[in-house]
Amino acid sequence: MEFLVLGYDGTDEAALERRLAARGAHLEQAKRRFDSGHFLYAAGILDAGGTMIGSMFVVDFPSREAIESD
Repeated sequence: MEFLVLGYDGTDEAALERRLAARGAHLEQAKRRFDSGHFLYAAGILDAGGTMIGSMFVVDFPSREAIESD
């Protein structure tokens, strides 16, 4: 079953700095999940000015519980 997973960044002044600091680990984790076949595609969520404010993933898991335990 396919699911759309949305993750939004914080809205405080340090949110973009935290996003950039976590980017390497985020991409490494995403690669592992794509390689497992569970993640189908992903994209950044941008605000009207083009700044990344979150991420979206389309994933394939048997249930929501399986997503949360991955």
